[in-house]
Amino acid sequence: MTELEDHPVTRALIREAGDLVNLLLASLERPVRLADGESGRVVFRRQGAIELSVAKSARMVSGLAGALVLADAGYLTESACLLRVTSDLFTEVMSTTEGARKGSLTRAQQEFVDQFFERPLAPAPGVARPKFQSRAESFKAMDRLVAGVNHDRVEFRRMKDDLDYSLDAYVHGSYATCMELYDPITGQFMLGGVKNERDRAEMRGYIAAITHQVLIAIGMTAIAMDHARVNGRVTEALSLLANAHEETYTHES
Repeated sequence: MTELEDHPVTRALIREAGDLVNLLLASLERPVRLADGESGRVVFRRQGAIELSVAKSARMVSGLAGALVLADAGYLTESACLLRVTSDLFTEVMSTTEGARKGSLTRAQQEFVDQFFERPLAPAPGVARPKFQSRAESFKAMDRLVAGVNHDRVEFRRMKDDLDYSLDAYVHGSYATCMELYDPITGQFMLGGVKNERDRAEMRGYIAAITHQVLIAIGMTAIAMDHARVNGRVTEALSLLANAHEETYTHES
């Protein structure tokens, strides 16, 4: 098996995840362009928790695809950074869908949704930047959601925290991840990508683990939208991924 053939289930499910997000998108009113021409900003007609979850799900799937390309090329830190962002998006979607499933958002959830749609790409001159919701608020809602679907909240958080901790090592340039770039044969850093296939495979294991998160987020969004087709397929995909044993949660020394 070549390196581009390993983790075959993860690769297939990342592709399918994109199809599932687009099925959810097709159930919403088609986004519109605010101005004529290619430069106009595209927006949802309705700007609510569901639209936020679908949009962030698309960003998560895109992040997975990009991380996989980078891991295959040996750019492990760059891959891990995308995965860490994707993991945070997962927490946000889980938090938002917790309120959407109940039919009412908490004050913190509604503020998060409002800020998502109102935030400009760049700050306006002289305008104070808003205070964004803390991750603690998102985690509270995610914990409620996990407990509400009869999952072990403590175990779920432990696995997510372990994974985030491992990825943080790459984001913050830990000693161990920096030295993964060193090639003892040439005596130089491998700035064109890590050649060690064991390290590349480990990163693909992280990608599999984040794929698990992304599928859960898509499934929860589908439940909030009452989209049985997508939810059913997510259930099947999660079973396939679990049985493939392709996931990594902690850094191997």
